[in-house]
Amino acid sequence: MSALALDIVTGCVFGSGLVHDKEVHALMHRSIATAMSELEHRMFTLIGVLPIVKSLPLKSKLKIDEAKRDFMSAVKKIIDDRRHGLTQSVCKGPDLLDLLLSAESDGQKLTSEEIVQESATMVIAGHETTSTLMTWTLYVLAQHPKILLTLQKEIDSILRGQPPSADTLSQLIYTEAVLKESLRLYSPVPNITRMAVKDNTIVAQDGKEIFIRRGTDVFLDLYTLHHLEKYWPNADTFDPERFLNKNETHQSTIFLPFSAGTRNCIGQSFALMEAKIMLSMIVQEFEFELVPGQTFVPEMVVTMRPKDGIWVKMKSRQL
Repeated sequence: MSALALDIVTGCVFGSGLVHDKEVHALMHRSIATAMSELEHRMFTLIGVLPIVKSLPLKSKLKIDEAKRDFMSAVKKIIDDRRHGLTQSVCKGPDLLDLLLSAESDGQKLTSEEIVQESATMVIAGHETTSTLMTWTLYVLAQHPKILLTLQKEIDSILRGQPPSADTLSQLIYTEAVLKESLRLYSPVPNITRMAVKDNTIVAQDGKEIFIRRGTDVFLDLYTLHHLEKYWPNADTFDPERFLNKNETHQSTIFLPFSAGTRNCIGQSFALMEAKIMLSMIVQEFEFELVPGQTFVPEMVVTMRPKDGIWVKMKSRQL
């Protein structure tokens, strides 16, 4: 699932021809995996807490720096090749790289460094979270055959054996509800942080006043928010119907898989569309079930994913 998500996001950013360059594809995948692994280690040690430790040339930091250099080097080569006409988008319209190369900010073209940074951010952010979302979604669907059957019926009746289009995607209402419920139950990003822009005092549930000084990092536990019975009856139950009930409100203040406000995830719409396409095509083409004997333990690191992964047995559907 991780490789598939990387294929999709690099195809959208750089043009789908990139996925056929096995050397570049392997380098990107390896660099991201290395960086994520080392970041997870840093998050739960003094390396990730004390500023003075962060700057030391420790082994984990050196690994992250090397992975970053390799990844950025690959991205820069892709951009340079496109800029000099050595490659072109194989998409029907311009890919994201074409748009970045032609974009202007305050009347000036974006610099090469800005284009590299923007492209890299979109690839990294759009890869890990989407692959994690899809992994958990297949997991919960395999555990709920009735919900999977309802999902199959919607997809079969709307897609009719064809790839999804912009029009048919908008009709996959239950499919979107399945994905949103998966996001609620197993949020790929289980927590976020924000910095207080001014002094403030908040009142805790027990009435205690908590003073937050300007500049303080505030940790928001999205996993707990998405499992509060106050807002989500039977919170530990996978129930896509809760996102179909028009009488219930799921405002941005209680459902925050992509954060909220002016600093929410800029790739929210892209991520949901990508996930709907992936899920609809997988469900349309395959039957799947969990391989017996596995233990599933959520691991909260950079993203919340199954600690030991998930093995799924898949076979073509007989339609």
